[in-house]
Amino acid sequence: MAKPPGICAACSRDFSERLFATGQGGAEVTFADFVDLPRSTHSPGREWFCAEHLNAANAHSHEAFLNALQAIRREAGLPPHGREYSRSPAPSLWVLRVGPTPLAVASVLRSICGCSPAHALKMVSTTIFAVEPAERPGVFSPQTLRDWATLLEQAGAATTVRYNDGLD
Repeated sequence: MAKPPGICAACSRDFSERLFATGQGGAEVTFADFVDLPRSTHSPGREWFCAEHLNAANAHSHEAFLNALQAIRREAGLPPHGREYSRSPAPSLWVLRVGPTPLAVASVLRSICGCSPAHALKMVSTTIFAVEPAERPGVFSPQTLRDWATLLEQAGAATTVRYNDGLD
């Protein structure tokens, strides 16, 4: 059975958050038995592969998908039947460096996290930390993370988004 977009057919790694946010993390590969079905959500012979297994998938794309998948898994040392798919944790925003204006960064953190001034100041005194809103922690879109990163960077901080999909 086909996995949803952003789920590796070889290892079941979920790179969908990274894929939809940045267009990276893996890609679709079309195999010799591909059949383009009109109005279909999934056409046989076209599957998603994470960055780690993409080269092997492309190397076997001249084969039928199931034969190629067996070879890819064997070459990668994966079990022949794969493993159950499970969603990766949501991406997270991290402050790597507060920069020259910690009070400005603290102010932005207060608006994002809904925390007290004392808590925001404690956060900016930490070397590296994740930005977690008090309400609904872990529930936000990649666009929201980019917006927050922009606000923090305008205040002088250095940030990064981590996708928690094991591809970094």
